[in-house]
Amino acid sequence: MSSRNSGVCLRGEALREARQGLLLTQEALATAAQVTTRTVQRAEAGDSLAMESVQRLAAALEMPLVALLRPGPSWVRDRLMTYGLLCPAAPTPWAERDTETRALREALTAGHPACFVVTGLSGIGKTSLASHVAHLLRSDFPDGIAWLGPAGWKGHRGQLAVADALRFRDRLPPAELAGSAALDTAFGHRFFELSRLLVLDDVTDAEQVQRFWHPRARLLVTSALRCVADELGWGRLELGPLTLEHTMGLLDAHLGERAERDESGLRSLAAVVAGSPRSAQIAGKVLRRERHVGAAEYAAQLREALERGADGARPPDDTFFAAHTQLRRRVSDAAWGVFGAVGFFEGVRFTAQWAAAAADVPVGAARRHLGELVDAYLLSAESAGAGAGPIYRLDASASRAARWSGHGTEPRVWERLLVEAGLRVGALVAARPPEAVATLRSEAELWQHLLGHALASCWPDGAPGFVPDPAELPPWSGPVTATARVMPRLLGLLGGPLTFAASAATRGWFCDASAVARALGDVSTEGRLAAHVARVSLGVLDLPAAQRWGAHAARLLADSDADASAVARLWQATATFVLVGAPGLVTELEPLLAVARHPGVSGRVRAMVMMAAASGLAASADGDHLRQSEALYAAVAADPPSAATAPLIEQVATINVAVVRRALGWPVPDATEAALDALRAGTPHDGLDLWRHDAIRAFLGLQPSRTAPPTDVEAQELLLLSPEQETLHRAQSLMDLVVLMPAYFGAVAGGHDATTLLGMGAPWAGRATEIEVGNVMLLFPLAGMAPLISRETLRLAGRWARAALPEEHPLLDGLGRLAEAAGLPG
Repeated sequence: MSSRNSGVCLRGEALREARQGLLLTQEALATAAQVTTRTVQRAEAGDSLAMESVQRLAAALEMPLVALLRPGPSWVRDRLMTYGLLCPAAPTPWAERDTETRALREALTAGHPACFVVTGLSGIGKTSLASHVAHLLRSDFPDGIAWLGPAGWKGHRGQLAVADALRFRDRLPPAELAGSAALDTAFGHRFFELSRLLVLDDVTDAEQVQRFWHPRARLLVTSALRCVADELGWGRLELGPLTLEHTMGLLDAHLGERAERDESGLRSLAAVVAGSPRSAQIAGKVLRRERHVGAAEYAAQLREALERGADGARPPDDTFFAAHTQLRRRVSDAAWGVFGAVGFFEGVRFTAQWAAAAADVPVGAARRHLGELVDAYLLSAESAGAGAGPIYRLDASASRAARWSGHGTEPRVWERLLVEAGLRVGALVAARPPEAVATLRSEAELWQHLLGHALASCWPDGAPGFVPDPAELPPWSGPVTATARVMPRLLGLLGGPLTFAASAATRGWFCDASAVARALGDVSTEGRLAAHVARVSLGVLDLPAAQRWGAHAARLLADSDADASAVARLWQATATFVLVGAPGLVTELEPLLAVARHPGVSGRVRAMVMMAAASGLAASADGDHLRQSEALYAAVAADPPSAATAPLIEQVATINVAVVRRALGWPVPDATEAALDALRAGTPHDGLDLWRHDAIRAFLGLQPSRTAPPTDVEAQELLLLSPEQETLHRAQSLMDLVVLMPAYFGAVAGGHDATTLLGMGAPWAGRATEIEVGNVMLLFPLAGMAPLISRETLRLAGRWARAALPEEHPLLDGLGRLAEAAGLPG
């Protein structure tokens, strides 16, 4: 057996320092000790040597033998235990974290320096994981794993204790220099000269930890503060809550056979524990001790205690709330108060402004306190883009603590948020439509949460949701609270941008709020809400509901809001037009134009209604209707709502008329190409608009710029193919889904037919301008344009629709009627 694998291990660094102190070369020492130069080299490298060789080297250096010997693992462990520096035992049973354990082992044994930080919420298992990994690494660090808690890593007391335990205190600077950088450097040099690991637990000050860094360091740090890991800049492992299955596994390990007999109770208890290893350990020990208590019963006790909050009665085992108590110590009183207030936002993203309103503190103070909570892993934060503040979210693992700490303050928090919502709605109504929609989209989760809470408080037994006929709206008889008085008005004002930013589910909110407004006698608000129901119904192709709610809104608003009444009448006419085609529009035309000419209607809304009627008449591809359309376009162009909109109105009118004239085989106006170029240059376009623009040019016999068809992802985003995402964002859905969607499939199949992209008025659909051009276009009459859509693209569209849409989706019926008009079977 070679000497490398036998004999005793040496402290190579101590031998080298002694040799250099005597100004000896390795060769000179070998001669004096009567060993080979290679033996000296191996000794300084820390290899094992025969005891005889070690004795000769000690004699030549005039050193005590013990000064050269490296102590064995048992001696090291005993010394560390004596000084209270031994790694604590990992909890039993252990919450399995195989992935994290493997990552730490690899990081700490890959080379040096190896410095790693384990971070996460208090009680999430950082110390347990560090202890578990430290025990697994004992063979990798035979010269010792020292463990320093908060009392040890602060100042130099811990360094000196470790030096005493491992007997190198005499090789550190004198005590009077303790506190200087010299001591830090000397400690790192002596401690890490051998194969050792240093664990610093529950660190709250990164600067104190930086002192332990050394080029040969092997350091493992745990901290519940995000800023510690950020400042250190070392490797990082963020621990999250245990999965439900892992939590159940931990409880199962505690309960054994009892767990098998009560799996449903165990699952309920695991849900209350919410992924906290510490709480799971405590709960398991309680149930193991209290054998007469079942897991489901204990889960109910804990849930009740949590609902009572921090000041309520607790179950017998106070220790279950140890994690919450420890969290409380991590942050300031002011930050803890904000934490309790933002518990209202569980599961949704929110800004500092909303948090400030909930906690009734200035926005600047809210930002500071939120930063403190983020640092303690009680909140997460993400960037909202350049120039915007961060967006916060209450972490799932901390939401229970937030509800617990904020118990009893919920009514006051809601009152403040209701006031803030009113201020926000006022700002949104005053903003330009694109900005309002963008703001609502960025806070869609939060508004849905707020509105859901408001509706739940108004309808404690459950809100009815969407009702297809306003005559069937159930009566409301709830308590007349501030929420009941304010919520319908907020929704009525917010409805315009909300129908663009939120899903089709909003019409259920509008119906619920409409019933409350009706009961309170608020006719104007009820009318606004009814108009919103009509608008969203039109967007999701529920045309009968759009007719009924549009007519209802027009009646309610006739005396109080002429503009809103005209718009509601337009939604009704639009739905009728789609259901029965051009004859339906002719029937609706005179009442619609009469509403538009009402003295109380603004120029903007008058232009919108007349342009819509003109577009619908033109889209019927009928000569007589086209002449009526041209007359309406001319009337709007002669009296535009503003000088800025006049060119846009003229361009759109010219293009729409030109396309229909081409379809009828009539001459196209000479100004058509110039109008197309001006429209493209003067308004923003997305990929789908440019594609549509090129298709119209090709249909008119003009040279297109050959914009590439949209990709699958673009098409799904732009065409809103998902039924859950259908809103009025891209004008009236039928235009894009019936006309452009077949064109898209035709392009994908290689049979791109430009005539499928006609879409009267469509080059500017979906964008908001001074005359709300995104809302003025009437829907495509199904039978009128059917001959212009290629049979192949209709087949492709039908195949996709049958595979992708539910049976009751309105688009299926629309495509069926379109195919029937085009002479396609089935």
